[in-house]
Amino acid sequence: MGERGAGGMLHISQQLPRSTRCLKAALEKCMPEAKDGRLLDVGSAQGCIARGWVSRGLGATYSHYLLPACKEVARARGLALAPPRETASRVQDCLLQASDATGFGIAFTDVCPPGPYDLATFDTSEYEAPYALEMISHIAVALAPSGFLVTVIDSTISRDAWWEQLSDWFGHVRELDLGLPESKELQLFLARGPKIEKPPLIDYWPWQVSFGGKVYGLCGAPGVFSPRALDDGTAHMLNIIQETLQNQGQARFLDLGCGTGVVSLMANGALGALVTAVDTNARALRLTIANLETNGARGVQVLPSDGFDDISNLPRFDVIACNPPYHADFGVAKRLIEGAFRQLEDGGRLYIVVKRFDWYARKLESLFGGYERHFRDDYTIFMSERRINASHAAGDGDKGQRLSKAGKKKHMKRLARTKQRKRIAARRR
Repeated sequence: MGERGAGGMLHISQQLPRSTRCLKAALEKCMPEAKDGRLLDVGSAQGCIARGWVSRGLGATYSHYLLPACKEVARARGLALAPPRETASRVQDCLLQASDATGFGIAFTDVCPPGPYDLATFDTSEYEAPYALEMISHIAVALAPSGFLVTVIDSTISRDAWWEQLSDWFGHVRELDLGLPESKELQLFLARGPKIEKPPLIDYWPWQVSFGGKVYGLCGAPGVFSPRALDDGTAHMLNIIQETLQNQGQARFLDLGCGTGVVSLMANGALGALVTAVDTNARALRLTIANLETNGARGVQVLPSDGFDDISNLPRFDVIACNPPYHADFGVAKRLIEGAFRQLEDGGRLYIVVKRFDWYARKLESLFGGYERHFRDDYTIFMSERRINASHAAGDGDKGQRLSKAGKKKHMKRLARTKQRKRIAARRR
């Protein structure tokens, strides 16, 4: 697992996040109790805990609820994620999985892949506090009766709440002191003797939303955006979609980043659209499936996808709707808008919820050639239409596309500057 330096001291790689580095060190400290056995690695950076375990000739499974994390580990191992064969139980266990002959496995799931495991590690750094607390129950039930769990938390999770939850699901709990500068402001725990007589529970939160003259009952849970109610930005976007999307028939509708599935449900139930719902979050996919089934939705396809990466083979859409997370930089937004342009039919529309609208206005103008902007409180809803034969900087390979007005002006300015340079050079000769 760890590497030993001079004097037998544990060396921790500085390239990993601090939580994972300390978790590796804690597991090394517990090694006398875990010389062998099958390991479950929940959430470590780059799956390094599971990878290190397999390098010792032992079996390990890496698990995460975020698809990009699972795909990163799969690429590093030369594996391809795929749905499990028993699709009827895929939401209960995992949506995607992969394994190789070395005993290394990957599970994209919002809970835990089926055990039993002899030991588990849990890096909570990418799990919000309520979700991390819930995960303790799933890990406990996945362990063998003699199994144990090593976990790490930071200040975003209450030490007392963590201790209480561990004590509810394990017979013996103790805090670990690594005595390392790395572990400052982190707390590590060792829990043994899982209490497997009770089933783990997802803490569902019910709520209702009225749309198109009908009341829908939904549920949320820890791990997704706005799990207890319809957020204002999405509500505003739904109203704008309803107002502007007229006479579309059975429009092909993409709910990009479906969350609880509320947009998919409204688009299908009130607008009659043929919906595809995608998300990178396994918990969001679970909730979307559950909420669609509860409300009797038909004609909705729910798929795991990292943005547009995993659905590029699907037919183009008439409508794409998205309420993306807010990022400090615009790299994610740039990929989202350019991907939407590629995936829209000519005449198709993109609806997007934003707060910092200046950059989005410039990007939509340059790529789509224009937009409509709708304000409500702190939110802005942009609607842009992919015009027939419109220009695109997204590189989708279509032929015969004409430059937009903004693109034309820039192109003409570049031509003029080039001609001027040539004239000056000719005079000098």
